Amino acid sequence: MDEDLEGVAGASPSCGSFGSVNLGSGTYSTFNVVNGASYTFSTCGSSFDTQITGYDPSVVSVFYNDDNGPDCAGTNASVTWTSTFTGTLSVMVNRYSCQGYDFTGTSALLKYRQNSPTITPISGTVCIGQSVALSADQSGGTWSGTGVSGSTFTPASAGNFTITYTLGQCAPTTVVTVT
Repeated sequence: MDEDLEGVAGASPSCGSFGSVNLGSGTYSTFNVVNGASYTFSTCGSSFDTQITGYDPSVVSVFYNDDNGPDCAGTNASVTWTSTFTGTLSVMVNRYSCQGYDFTGTSALLKYRQNSPTITPISGTVCIGQSVALSADQSGGTWSGTGVSGSTFTPASAGNFTITYTLGQCAPTTVVTVT
């Protein structure tokens, strides 16, 4: 990534729904990311053939896609990526075949979101005093709720318990019934 390029300040991508930023010729956007969280970046709907590259704070490429990514077919790029660091991610959009950053007179619409973690369902009956390991498909988050310590749920009474897994901007919940 050319350090002379202009940056467009992004944000912390919201959970589950796309935000967007228009990138002009010679620009990139920055995003706050959390280690272990999954993110999607897309140029679906752009009027020209695009490539997407993500850079960590050391300006090392951490992802790249040109055409037919997970969110759009054809010549627009999209990528789903799991962060290996907490910090600032820079995302650059180029024309196909690295024809430079010049797409003067138009802009690329870069869509972004944090993908919501999925909590692994607890199978079977949970009894009072029984310890159950909690897990999700994305690592690095924090578990909370009555009876939760670390990533273990140990209920002290019967009833319905809401357990929350917070990772970045996402906080999915599950309800566990204890008998």
